[in-house]
Amino acid sequence: GRLCGGAHAMLPVEMDDDAAHRACATLDAAGGCGHASAPVARIGRSLESSAFSTTATYIMFLFFGIGSWVTVTALFTELPLLVVTLPEGWHLASVLALAVQLGNVGPLAYCLLRRRLRRRADGGASQTQLAAVTTYVVLGTGAVAMAALARTWSVTWSIGGKERSVPLVALTAVAATADCTSSLLFWSFAANFRAVHMSALAAGAGLNGVVASGLAWAQDAAGEHPLFPTSVYFTLVSMVMCISFVAFHALRSARCAQVERRTFEAPLAGEGVGVAEAGATEASAGEEGAGDAEPGVGDSVKTCLADLCRRSSPCGVASAREALSTTL
Repeated sequence: GRLCGGAHAMLPVEMDDDAAHRACATLDAAGGCGHASAPVARIGRSLESSAFSTTATYIMFLFFGIGSWVTVTALFTELPLLVVTLPEGWHLASVLALAVQLGNVGPLAYCLLRRRLRRRADGGASQTQLAAVTTYVVLGTGAVAMAALARTWSVTWSIGGKERSVPLVALTAVAATADCTSSLLFWSFAANFRAVHMSALAAGAGLNGVVASGLAWAQDAAGEHPLFPTSVYFTLVSMVMCISFVAFHALRSARCAQVERRTFEAPLAGEGVGVAEAGATEASAGEEGAGDAEPGVGDSVKTCLADLCRRSSPCGVASAREALSTTL
């Protein structure tokens, strides 16, 4: 980075000297109304934190995505140990597959509830709150179902003179309902963030099979003498769901995740808009002037310039437009 006009503002090293000097001069001019040194110093911190925010949010989405179908995958991965203990034998696979299909009731119920909320005056806010609450319920239900299976997977009930694995089948249906509903919730939530995080969610969803299979491999589920019992396996899967639960909560509350949301695409409505919204509008307005600027760096600098001019100068948004057009 470079020192700018005595204020310790970090500018991206990819900028050439002429662009850096023009940026420094414009920043100093924008702060001519008075107190610009503190906002200028924040530009460096904003640029440095952008990479951290993207990386941290990407990792959160990876762990969040793992919780999508890991419970059902874990159940079928553990079948070699289940069939040798439970009375159904290999017929258990067909019974569990039917229980998983019953899980499609979850998405249907969620869609019907959303349709009812849409008719309210505050339908948009109600639907957003419903999606958040339902996601918490989905992740929590998966964790609880796996924890319950750790204690009851081998319990059988006598029905019609035959022993049946009722707790296992019932909890499989509960876990499948949560997993089926996650297909609706997770992707719509990720759509509120930058496009790069959609790939993180997809990668996490793909890793759920790796996690379940990795635990089964560590257990040696196909061997004659597993390294740890099935109850421990289901407990570990429950812990994975808890991690996914925490990742989702962090995506909703962590500051580094909030700056990755797609609010920068909203139009500039006036002085009261957020920092990211102002930067985005000015970025689109200054695309032609940006010229040879690197896309990622240019967007960050434009956002910082817009924030600086809007907050430190009474000229407001007009100063931001002028600064962006002359600098970038």
